[in-house]
Amino acid sequence: MKKAYDQPGLVYLHSGAETCVADKPLQHIMRDYYQIVAVLDGRGSYTQGGKTHSVTSGHCFLIVPYDVVSYVQDSADPWHYCWLSFSGALATELLVKCGFIALGRNRRPVFPFPQPDFGRDMLELATGTDPAVELMGDALKSAQAHLLFADLVNAWQPAPVKSTPQKIVESAMREMEYNFSAPILIQEMAEHYSLDRSHFYRLFMEETGRSPQLYLRECRLANAKSMLRHSRMNVYEIAAACGYESPSAFTRMFKAETGMTPLAWRRAQT
Repeated sequence: MKKAYDQPGLVYLHSGAETCVADKPLQHIMRDYYQIVAVLDGRGSYTQGGKTHSVTSGHCFLIVPYDVVSYVQDSADPWHYCWLSFSGALATELLVKCGFIALGRNRRPVFPFPQPDFGRDMLELATGTDPAVELMGDALKSAQAHLLFADLVNAWQPAPVKSTPQKIVESAMREMEYNFSAPILIQEMAEHYSLDRSHFYRLFMEETGRSPQLYLRECRLANAKSMLRHSRMNVYEIAAACGYESPSAFTRMFKAETGMTPLAWRRAQT
């Protein structure tokens, strides 16, 4: 049986809503799927990639697979929020169109509602307050999730920009940073930018001082360390999450870069 993230299309997983209590602790999490959290009331903060963002009523924040993030509500003005969790082959393509993990653009971890009723629509999806949602269940929820994504694409799809060597390399770097778990081939990436492999390699070296292969390995190593430190995932799971075909290949890379096996490195952090 295929896992949700291997399936075609946009796969609705689950949704929900919560009114936080004032003393709810800081949450450190890592998902293996996408999640959009819409804040309906209150205020708090969301930390992703070492940067902390204020998140108030009328805003959403995005969690992507295998990204260690944290969030906490303001104790004086706790959040009321709802969320939508999803996966599938179409999920990344839609988020690219929205500009959140777009090629050539920085990810947008926090964003305002794309239209005034977005929060209400998310809440109806999360709680089933619409009688039709209760009657038809996940089938209708999946359809509603597609409509919510249509709102996002219409509001946030970026205008095309002229490609320059710098923008091509920045785009490729973002692709590696946010799709490190995928089997990325440098040849295919070069073809995406209508370049031959040697030309793409030369541009990347000129802009960054290192090869595309080395940068991809650095991305995977950084994320593997984060998973080892912050999760209970085993070596088999982390290897797969970081784009390696086998735990042995992952272990060889990790030991070559750190001088330690993944398990030894994990123990050294405690």
